Amino acid sequence: MSDWKERLDAWLAARTKRERWLVYIVSFFLIIAIGDQLLTAPLQSRLRSVQTQIESEQETVAELQAEVARLSVQLSQDPNRALRERIARLQADHAVLDEALRELTVGLIQPAEMTKVLREMLVDEKGLSLVRLANGQGEPVMLTAAAGDAAGGAEAKAEEEPRLFRHTLIVEVEGGYLDALRYLKRLEALQWTFYWDGIELNVDKYPRSRIVIRLSTLGLREGWIGV
Repeated sequence: MSDWKERLDAWLAARTKRERWLVYIVSFFLIIAIGDQLLTAPLQSRLRSVQTQIESEQETVAELQAEVARLSVQLSQDPNRALRERIARLQADHAVLDEALRELTVGLIQPAEMTKVLREMLVDEKGLSLVRLANGQGEPVMLTAAAGDAAGGAEAKAEEEPRLFRHTLIVEVEGGYLDALRYLKRLEALQWTFYWDGIELNVDKYPRSRIVIRLSTLGLREGWIGV
């Protein structure tokens, strides 16, 4: 190393001042060129690679955004959307109806039990005899209008089938007035409830009376069960 440096110094000493400056300048630019090849060029190559990767990722993101936009358009144009919304409204209306049915039928005697209970009570009334026990046709109770107003469902008004029926029972008995009065009080004291639609009292020959009692209750079936 020392021998090489001595020869270089001797060679430079033999050159003129102008030649030495030229050597220095050429050496300086040569060092810069070598440094560029060793340091700058790899860095630039790496930067170009990163830039290419970024551009590729940007293209992928753009494709994904386009796909999301296309799917959003498809969802907004879903042909079943209106049907699903209508079904949801009808289900809400049904929930309102179910609650109304529950409130209306709480504590009411069932049609199937009503006839049986009245017959059994008459057996205990020795002063009364059964003349007639008849039932009327079940009448639909339309709850849709009220439920539709509450839930805002116009479709439910048009399509809802009757789900509740009013059943009327006519009981005609004959006997003493006090016996009939006791029978009516026993009816009022029952654990179940029902609707009193009317009572007719006819005194044919005192103290014998004929009493017509009209009662009704609510049920989920149109046909009467039990008579």
